[in-house]
Amino acid sequence: MNYRIDRITDGTRIPLQYRMGLALACMFGAVGCDTADPTMLPPPPHPMLPDPESVDAMMNTPFIIPPVLDPVIYLAKEVDIPADERVVGVVVGETVRAYLISALKHMQSHVVNENQTEFPVCITYCDRTDCVRVLGADKGDTLTVQTGGFQNGEMLLRLNEQMYPQNSADVPLKDVQYTRTTWGEWLQANPSTTVYLGYRKDDFLKR
Repeated sequence: MNYRIDRITDGTRIPLQYRMGLALACMFGAVGCDTADPTMLPPPPHPMLPDPESVDAMMNTPFIIPPVLDPVIYLAKEVDIPADERVVGVVVGETVRAYLISALKHMQSHVVNENQTEFPVCITYCDRTDCVRVLGADKGDTLTVQTGGFQNGEMLLRLNEQMYPQNSADVPLKDVQYTRTTWGEWLQANPSTTVYLGYRKDDFLKR
């Protein structure tokens, strides 16, 4: 007897290796409780995961993330921060402030706009390149810098609907001097400092 089993009832074509198995099942026995139904196809194989280079390529694209605006700031006496915690220290006018680099690493905290100070300041940090840049504006201006994505090995900043590499000389803001140091050294040199803790506030606020 000839058997031709290459399709199931809905017209789906069955792969060759399963057609051979179905023919053997028809030749040697009926389907029972412990025997697989020959019309049931096995589940499809798991899809192949993209290779790391493809994932990295997907990250090299513009995307817009709102900045931190006028963040909550704490006094030095309100926090208990390890002396070796890395910070970005900024002095602008009467404002003396440290920003925890570990807080700036969070994707939604790569850009912090401080508009409540006498002179507006924008702290930018890229965790992929460990690059810091501090930008400033004139008194009375309002900073609206956003994270604009990552492209060509550099974080993008978005300002006035334009994209700029983080280190671009074309960013229409002033560069502000800053210091990369540890919390212990910064506090010793600037005992009146305030500090930005970001999402890590629960780790460092005094109980």
